Formats: sequence, structure tokens, C-alpha cells
Amino acid sequence: TTAINSDRDSAILRITEPGEWPFLPMGNSNALRNGDWCVAFGHAGGFQRGTPAAVRLGRVLSHDGTTIRTDCPIVNGDSGGPLISLDARVVGIHSRIHPRLSANYHVPVNVFRPGPFLGVRGRTYNGACEVTEVISGQPAEKSGIKVGDLVVAIDGDPVTSIGDLIEVIGRQDLRATVRLAILRGAARER
Repeated sequence: TTAINSDRDSAILRITEPGEWPFLPMGNSNALRNGDWCVAFGHAGGFQRGTPAAVRLGRVLSHDGTTIRTDCPIVNGDSGGPLISLDARVVGIHSRIHPRLSANYHVPVNVFRPGPFLGVRGRTYNGACEVTEVISGQPAEKSGIKVGDLVVAIDGDPVTSIGDLIEVIGRQDLRATVRLAILRGAARER
């Protein structure tokens, strides 16, 4: 079974055959904080049997729920490799290489977990999160959220960006009910 999310430059593959597959457990990428140490494994130039993976140490520079940025040097061929916390858990997958080798991007592993999902796309706008799309059949549509709404708080926690929205929703239990503070229409223009 495979799945892809081109918005996040990520894909997942489910192994359906039993076997003794080597693995590291998934960590909680939402627990990452700026300055946390991490390790990037990769194969410069691509995987070659018999060639060990390069190990590169670095720190988390930023994390907004959809992207982790680190100063772990990664190069062409490393994409798809793991970003690992110091407790030996996979917290990200190498995604994009920045022109400066010391500022690279990784997909957080929490995007691969079933988790709380509001069902909107948005953008940071005027110190809030503006809803730019409401996904059909998802909780946001069922609760009456509309394109153009500004989400300013969830359960009293301020929402000042799309990253805040993702982070606050991501902390919820899978079946949690949350209360959103939304500005719509004339109230939005204040």
C-alpha cells in the first residue's frame, strides 16, 4: 500500500509481507524544539549496496508542524533518509536541500500518523489563520467553517498563523471536540 502527499513532499509505503525488517521507531515530531540535537543519515549520490550511510549531526532551527528545518548538512541523494532524535527515534524524513548546506528541510513524521484533522487549508493572514479551502466531508465543513474565515483561537489558545493552527490541532486527541474562535464577514474587517 502506498500513499503520497505532494503538498508536503512526502510518501509512505506499507510493507504487507511478514519479515524481519530493520527499523527504528517513530518519534513525536511535535515534541521537537528549536535547538534540539538531531542526526541525519543519508547516502550522498544515492544508495549503493555495501556503502555505509553518512551520519551528520545538527540542531533543529525551526519546526511549524509541516516542515522541520535543521542545520544537519544533507546533499543530493540523501532525500528520503531519516532525521533521528538523540533518543534513537525517527522524527523526520529528508525533503529539500537549501542552497546553504546548513539549512535543510525535513517532513515531520507526525504527518504519517493518523491524527486530528480539521479539514482546511489556510495561510497566515493579519495575525491569524485565513481559511483558503474547506475540504469536503471533513470536520471543518460539518461545523460550518467557510473559505475566508479567520481562525483566531482554538480552545482559548491564540492562533496567529497557519503553523499555530496545525500545532494546536495536532496536540488534540483523535476524537476531541474543540471550540474555534472565528472572525467572518464584517467582524473580520475590524
